[in-house]
Amino acid sequence: MKLPEFIKRLKEWKKGDDRLYLQQGLNNTVGTAIVHDFLNFDWNFCTSKQSKHNWGPLTSNLLLIGMEGNVTPCHYDEQQNLFAQVRGFKRCILFPPDQFECLYPHPVHHPHDRQSMVDFDRPDNVTFPKFREARGFETVIGPGEVLYIPMYWWHHIESLMRGTYTVTVNFWYKASSIL
Repeated sequence: MKLPEFIKRLKEWKKGDDRLYLQQGLNNTVGTAIVHDFLNFDWNFCTSKQSKHNWGPLTSNLLLIGMEGNVTPCHYDEQQNLFAQVRGFKRCILFPPDQFECLYPHPVHHPHDRQSMVDFDRPDNVTFPKFREARGFETVIGPGEVLYIPMYWWHHIESLMRGTYTVTVNFWYKASSIL
């Protein structure tokens, strides 16, 4: 499906329709308009953070477009992440790496091995008793705001029901040489 059709369906979506979600790496395969936008992007904010914290190079960007109520299950990434909200609002719950045992990651070599097995909407406190002890930080991020998600910090993201779809761009950077 082409992007204009996706956006049209997103805007016209009604209860009972298939849910819609787009996750697309921003590279030279996405078309000239996005490449042009990125060439004209004011990179000062990102490069200042990269320099200040001695991060390695930018490794990738990811465009996320979703509808109200979409959830990205709790997981961690192995790179620094600047999470830039363009449209709509998202609820973000972040957990420091020391909460690892309370979040019950899938086993190593599992396809979701950096993701929690806990369903945050309906946690099974018998199977995952330490989840009740998990302590995180919650925020809501809106258009024009950027959330820094440190490497190895767990994060659970939910698009909020505020009458619009959400657009987010992630900027991932390699770790600093001192880590």
